[in-house]
Amino acid sequence: KKKNLASVTRGAITAYINECRKNDIADRSIARKIAALRSYFGFLARRHDIQDPTEDIVTPKMRQLIPRHLTEQEIDLVLETAKSDSSPQGRRNYLMLYLMYSAGLRISELLGVTTDKINFETGFITILGKRDKERLVPLPDAVKKEIDEFIKDKEIFPSGKGGPKFLFHPMGESGSESLSRQSGWTIFKKVLRRAGIKKPVSPHSFRHSLATHLLSRGANIRAIQIFMGHERITSTQIYTHMDKSGLRKIYDKKHPRAG
Repeated sequence: KKKNLASVTRGAITAYINECRKNDIADRSIARKIAALRSYFGFLARRHDIQDPTEDIVTPKMRQLIPRHLTEQEIDLVLETAKSDSSPQGRRNYLMLYLMYSAGLRISELLGVTTDKINFETGFITILGKRDKERLVPLPDAVKKEIDEFIKDKEIFPSGKGGPKFLFHPMGESGSESLSRQSGWTIFKKVLRRAGIKKPVSPHSFRHSLATHLLSRGANIRAIQIFMGHERITSTQIYTHMDKSGLRKIYDKKHPRAG
């Protein structure tokens, strides 16, 4: 076995990578395979003094995946469609989508919102994000009004404003538990289907959409980073690739030598 491993050449590794490409294996997957081979042969080289055939192998560059998003008009259509259902369940579903877009929330953050985290005086909501990091997110007055009316609705919150803990809970239950992630996905897909949106989007696309719309309207990228709860600015910079028309307008308006 040692002899076979020692006889593996750079050419053999390259041939393997080329075969992966022929089979349409994604660059990201190929990069992981190369990393595994590099780790393994690096270990063998240190322990058994063999030549590492992966030394000069170049890892394919990762193509930056541009998140799918909806236009402002499509967001309006989705929200109008959701709002057309005036039942308690329909009102809940509408507010879920409205808040998810307005605050740029991940679906896990949305479903984790509790009534005690909403400050109606300051107009901020405390969001528990990734790795349990909290961030304050401002609420537009219209959204704040919708939440206030929603919580005061006795059909949805039988015990009133100080009752159920989770803002979005199964209808007819106490509110001690939130809707499941799967239920959130189902609601999202049903409303989009009713709205006639055929793009392959997910609840996370609402978050991507807001970031894109903020950028296209001239928002500072650092402010967007803080608002979205991105740890790294590189996570926010991906949106600069998404709305070139918006960037063009900002350039023409702000650049001292434009026009």
